[in-house]
Amino acid sequence: MNVRPAYALSALGALGLGAAAMIGLRRRPPASSSSSTEPAASVTPVGFVDSPTLRMSQADILQAVRDGKLEFRWTDLPGVPGVQVFEDAGRIDGVRIPVSARTTAAIAELLSSSTGSAVTPTTPLVEDLIYDWADVKVKPLAQDVANMAGSVWAFNASIDRQIAQQTSGRPAWGLVSCVGKSWVLSNMALDHAGYAVNYGFHWPLTTRTTADGPWLSVNGRSKVFQQPSTRHNPDHFDYSQTLRLARLAAGAALPSHEPLKATRLWI
Repeated sequence: MNVRPAYALSALGALGLGAAAMIGLRRRPPASSSSSTEPAASVTPVGFVDSPTLRMSQADILQAVRDGKLEFRWTDLPGVPGVQVFEDAGRIDGVRIPVSARTTAAIAELLSSSTGSAVTPTTPLVEDLIYDWADVKVKPLAQDVANMAGSVWAFNASIDRQIAQQTSGRPAWGLVSCVGKSWVLSNMALDHAGYAVNYGFHWPLTTRTTADGPWLSVNGRSKVFQQPSTRHNPDHFDYSQTLRLARLAAGAALPSHEPLKATRLWI
C-alpha cells in the first residue's frame, strides 16, 4: 500500500490547557443518549456534481485505502512532542470521506501496518488542540443527512470554500480545523458496550450558546456542537464523521482530558 509523503510543521510553543472551572464558563453535562444540533447551512450549495466517491460504501473506502488512494499529510501537533496528526481530514479523490468508527479503527490498523508506526484514533483533547493550533479555522455547517451524496458534497464544498477564502489559493496551508466530527478514544465507551464516542464540530469560544449549543470543549478553549457522546454504534456514519488520525513516536502518548483507559473505540 502506498502512503502519501509525510511532513511536519514546527512546534509553536509549550502546551497550556485551560480548565472550564478556571475561566468561569459553563459546560453542558455530557449525556450518552443526547445528540447535538449543529448550525444549519445558511445557503444551500449549488452546482452539485455527483461522483462515485460520494457514494462509496465503507468497504469501498477500506479497499481504496489498501490501494494507496487515501490522501493525507502528517503534521506535528504543536506543543505535544512525538504526536502527529492529519493536517486535514483524510480524503479520497479530493473528498473528505465519511467514516464509521469501525472503518476508522480499520484504517488506523492498516496505516500502522504499512508504515511500521503507531497510528491511532484521536481523543477529545487532541481534537481541541488541533482546533486551538489550526493555521486555518473553518466553521462546519450541518447538512441534510437524508441525502448522503448531496450532504457529503455540500459539506466538503462549504469547508473548501472557507479554506480558499483564507488561503488565497495557496497549495499548502497547514493544520485545518474544524473539518467534521471524529470517532475518539474515551473512557465513556467502557461504560456503554456496543457504542462508540464521537466528538467535534468546533466553533469559536465567543460563539453564543443557545439551547441547541454549542457547548464548552473539554479544554475550555473553544465550543463544540458535539460533546463526547455514545449515541451511535460502531457502524454509523454520515457526512459529518470524517477521518482524523494521530501517529505516535516511540514513548509518546496521546493527550487526554481524562486518565485514558480506553484502547478501542468501542467494546
